[in-house]
Amino acid sequence: MERHAGQSKTYQGVSLKYSTDITIPFGQLQAMIDWCENHCADDWSFNLDKPANYKPWQYVFEFENEKDYATFCLWKK
Repeated sequence: MERHAGQSKTYQGVSLKYSTDITIPFGQLQAMIDWCENHCADDWSFNLDKPANYKPWQYVFEFENEKDYATFCLWKK
């Protein structure tokens, strides 16, 4: 699991307030990471979602800040 604060500071073991599932096509994960590094003001993270109904390329992005979460959700659509 990658955890980031603002410009790529890494944190682990911290639960963030807002999350969204997203399917990212092969080769496009870095674009999502770059967007978060450039636009998020507070902590954010992503990890590969591995529930019982696991699907390839399914990720969970988490955000501490509601504005970061909402902006990401609007941008990814």
